[in-house]
Formats: sequence, structure tokens, C-alpha cells
Amino acid sequence: MKVFIARGTEDIGSFPREELPQLARTGTIRRTDTYWHDGMDTWEPVSDLLGRSVWEPGGDAAVDDSDSKPAAPPPRQKSASTLPPASADWRKIAAAFAGVLIAMIVAGVLLIKPETEPMEPAGTLRPVGDAPASRTSSTVVREKIAGELRQRIERLPKNATPPLNTYYFDVSIDVTETSTTRAPYAASIRGRENVVNPETGNITSQTEFTVTAEFAAGEWVYKTYRATTLNTEDRTTSTIRHDSNRLAPPVLVAMLGLKRADYSAPAPSPQN
Repeated sequence: MKVFIARGTEDIGSFPREELPQLARTGTIRRTDTYWHDGMDTWEPVSDLLGRSVWEPGGDAAVDDSDSKPAAPPPRQKSASTLPPASADWRKIAAAFAGVLIAMIVAGVLLIKPETEPMEPAGTLRPVGDAPASRTSSTVVREKIAGELRQRIERLPKNATPPLNTYYFDVSIDVTETSTTRAPYAASIRGRENVVNPETGNITSQTEFTVTAEFAAGEWVYKTYRATTLNTEDRTTSTIRHDSNRLAPPVLVAMLGLKRADYSAPAPSPQN
């Protein structure tokens, strides 16, 4: 199960549930962070999920900075003829002492690690028990549904095998938010498709395509298909345009598992 971690309004990432204790011990996850996974309605403190003992000190020894403190300067050898006035000696001694004291304070600040984590500014933590922040919630949902579509793309054939003898490569996806509540997300899938002659092993056609879809009612729904195909035998090109209002969508639409919208109107005339 993937668990999403956030720190204030910053998305830390998603991790397998079993890796969270180790990430907490290494400091990647803090006890003040919040988490969310599929099935939850709100963000909750990650300490409720893992228990506060995960962050307890493991017996590490305190830093000993005694050797790192600057040593006092050795006494200077002066002859009776070169000794300065007594007031000048006191000023020099006070200045040297102040310098050593400042050096010790700076070394202590740099070497001594605070025992507790710094508190984040008030107002940056997500409210527990209320709905997640809208921006972060939207980002989590978009990443989730985009990940589902990427998994389908990963299942496309990468080698030409019967019966289609087709393979796909350079396939990318871009998921964006829309301004409609009916379909709050849209996707554009671009890539290349080659068809191979199974007898000769030669490529017979090369296609560059773009498929658009929208996420509505919890499903990815097919919208349009645009492609330019090069026939490698006679070096001619052709353009294919298809949308959800037409029958017989391209095979790629079915391979991606995109739902077809239901239309009761008579089928349009065949495409040009």
C-alpha cells in the first residue's frame, strides 16, 4: 500500500507502508508530518500511524567538543626593557579572553546538535480532522489517477508479436486539471507505433499519435485520436482523425483500456 507524506503544504512523496519506520529513523519523515492513503477522508499525523517510539533517541553518545576548543595562547617572553605599561597588559589580556570566549561559543553552536527538531512555523501544519488542503488534495488525486494511466501505458507491447505485430515506444503522458466538475482532469498521450512484417521483419509503417482522454465518474474516457502514418514501402503519408463520436476506435484506445462514451444517436458517415 502506498502512503503519501506531506510536511505542511509541501508534498514529501509516496512510499510503501513497510518502509516508513526506516524513513522515520533516518529523519526523512518527521513526527510532525502528516499522511494519507487510499480510503482515508482526512490527513492524519504520521506519529499516529508509526507510534512516537520510532523517533526516540537510539542511545547515540553526545558530541564531545572538549578537544575542539581553542587552547589558551602560550605566555609571551618579555624582557624588562620591553615591558609595556600595566594598563596595556590588562587590555590585551581582556581582549584575548574575549576572543577565546567567542570562539568557544561559536564552536558549541556548530558542534552541539539540538536534542529536538525545530518547530515549523505556526499555521503550516495540516488541520487534523478536517478536509485536506485543497491544493495538496488535488495534487494527490492527480498523481494517483496519472499513475493508473501510466501503468496501462507500461503494458503496451514493446516488441512486435502476433497477431498485431505492433510495438510502441517514446510514449509520454501529460495530466492537467480542467475547469469543469464533470471531468476535472484531462490527459494527453503521445508516442510512436511501428508495424512489422512478420515474414521479413521489416517495418511496414511508422506512426506518430496523440490520444486525449478525460477523467469522469472515476474512469478515463476516450476523447480523440490523431495520427500521422508513414508507409515505409512507398514512402507515402496519411493522416488519421478519430473521436468518441465515431464508431470503431483505433486499437490503441482499447489497449489503453479507455472507456467509450455511450451515444444513442445514429452512427455518423464513415470518416474521410
